[in-house]
Amino acid sequence: MLAASSTRANAFIMDGIYLPPVANAKSASYRKGKSLGMHQILKPFDQKNEVNEFLGYVAAKRMQFIAKRKPKLDKTLPMDQ
Repeated sequence: MLAASSTRANAFIMDGIYLPPVANAKSASYRKGKSLGMHQILKPFDQKNEVNEFLGYVAAKRMQFIAKRKPKLDKTLPMDQ
């Protein structure tokens, strides 16, 4: 199990999402999704040494999304608005 999980995680980072086959498919292989891999997404930021800033931005946007879904939680989070 661990080897399969590691292989799928590496494939996501490098190539994007692979979707499981349809239930009635003739082939049991995964099919490529329409996303880019994290490696390709972060490459322009890496060239400018801005990966940490980008990942901080993504984390902040995620925290804002969570705070909107749970209004009571919003008052406990350290957010500047």
